[in-house]
Amino acid sequence: MHQYILLSAQGTVEATAQAEQHDGSWLGTLPGKGAAGSWLFAPTDDGIVRVEPQHGQLVQTRVFPDTEPFVDSACHLFAGQQGMYIVDRQNIYILTIA
Repeated sequence: MHQYILLSAQGTVEATAQAEQHDGSWLGTLPGKGAAGSWLFAPTDDGIVRVEPQHGQLVQTRVFPDTEPFVDSACHLFAGQQGMYIVDRQNIYILTIA
């Protein structure tokens, strides 16, 4: 079982999410997620997804299907000044919004 917990700066629980390992959701794998601002971005086999807190839960709120050729659930995401860096076993890509 995988569980994510969003904590406030004061250490209180703001939101949670739970999923079975390898269930195909954004939480099916643990590594690779990257935060940018108040959003969490997760690499999946269907592209990057955005996760946000809503009513005490961490919820997938958007899918970016155009990123699917560049990511899978084994990638790592890093937010940078110029875009989102995607790191896989052999490559580093930067995705920017045009």
